[in-house]
Amino acid sequence: MPVNLSLKNVPDSIHKRLRSQAARHGRSMNSEILNILAAATRRDAAVSDLLGDLRAFDLRLAGREMEPVNLNEAIRDGRE
Repeated sequence: MPVNLSLKNVPDSIHKRLRSQAARHGRSMNSEILNILAAATRRDAAVSDLLGDLRAFDLRLAGREMEPVNLNEAIRDGRE
């Protein structure tokens, strides 16, 4: 269910840039702000997913010790 939000104390400079950006994209200010918020939340979710993948990868490598030469060989050969 959609929710109504109200922004307060938006600086004039941001308001002008938003209005200009909305006009360039052929959108209302409301649509432009929704588009910006949607993009920001998608990026945040993507970063969270990436961090989770990196943590899982780090856990899989925990306890493995590789000497620099072996690490270079693994990278060259495409191994973990």
